[in-house]
Amino acid sequence: MSGQALRAASFATTFLWLSAIQSLHSDEKPVWYSATSQHYVVESDVSEAFCVGVTEQMEQLYGAYGRLLALSPPENDHRFRIEIKADVNGYIERQQSEYHNRKFNNPKVIPTFVYHHYGMHSKRNVVCGFRCPDYALKEHLRHEGLHQYLRSIINDPPQWLNEGLAELVEGYQWDAEANALRPFINRGFLRRVREGILDVDQGVLNEKYHYVPIRQIIAASKADWLKTQEISYAESWAICYFLAHGPHDAYRPLLPSAIKVLQPNATRQQNTALILDRVFQDMDWDLFEERLLAYYRELKPPGFESLVQGQALMAQKKFAEAEAEFAKALSADPDHARAFYFCGSARYAQSKFPEAEQDLLGAVERFPEYSSALFVLGKVHVYTRNREQAGKYLRLAKRYGTPARHVDPWLKRIENPN
Repeated sequence: MSGQALRAASFATTFLWLSAIQSLHSDEKPVWYSATSQHYVVESDVSEAFCVGVTEQMEQLYGAYGRLLALSPPENDHRFRIEIKADVNGYIERQQSEYHNRKFNNPKVIPTFVYHHYGMHSKRNVVCGFRCPDYALKEHLRHEGLHQYLRSIINDPPQWLNEGLAELVEGYQWDAEANALRPFINRGFLRRVREGILDVDQGVLNEKYHYVPIRQIIAASKADWLKTQEISYAESWAICYFLAHGPHDAYRPLLPSAIKVLQPNATRQQNTALILDRVFQDMDWDLFEERLLAYYRELKPPGFESLVQGQALMAQKKFAEAEAEFAKALSADPDHARAFYFCGSARYAQSKFPEAEQDLLGAVERFPEYSSALFVLGKVHVYTRNREQAGKYLRLAKRYGTPARHVDPWLKRIENPN
């Protein structure tokens, strides 16, 4: 399939998904819908069609999880539960009233979207979250679904393995013809490794992320792992992806072996010790780390060269040439949010506002908190004199991290158009 066809298919898939989860604006108390499949129960106040769509998606993933982990949940009548609320307030209310979750007592710290996994007592297999009106919903369900599947078999897997595997499948792509997950790079974590650890790409991450030695990540308790979570997630993904898809055949059996030695009722510390003692007992950690970093130094996502060339052309104000390079990057990787953002920015710089809007919406659909894309999208609507939409996107950009000194002058332009 051509890059253009893939991009069209991506938009079609996103449109179909979004059409099933239209926003609920009624003042009436929303209905709680439900759908049941062989292995899942999905409840939501969005719509019955939405619940059915999620159960179908998760049933597809159920087999993929089993093949990846080579583990099957216990044979019983148990079904995994997924609860999805339509909005933030409904989500917070359910967390507080139904689950007495104290983490949600302060609404200021609630993330934009979250699928919360319960790992305790009768609530252990519930994923509860508010709606993501975007493409990222599928990826987050895929991630949390892996946690749900694994934790139904192993009470306390090591933190690096639990999160690394979840990030692995979140980055994978779904192959509809093969009805399976297809290995693919997690672009965000690869960028974090290349910029933040190796400092081989342009960016600002190298000042934010501090590398933790690989053995320390693997041996870490959950508490210690979370202390460095800004880089722990990326490194855990990097370990799993390297073991599964790296160039060294000698390391290929280690990931399935690590999963195999886990004991269902062991503590996380005990399972970590089992992996270190039985799977990595002969590991030359210095060599392993050297090879892993060398691998990521050379690994580049599809369309990487075009993306870099386009950014260089943008710096030279050669916007038409930059647009052509970003279009090439999108042809190579039709779901890359950053490529959509840069393509939209290049078109915005040429006053191609309708085309820029479509690209920037493509970026936001894939990454709802993409503040840079939201900022440029707001500016597009300033120029097209759509004050309501301009204000919406500019305020979102400010909320998600674009500095006020950049956003406020544009907000003043729509508040005082004369």
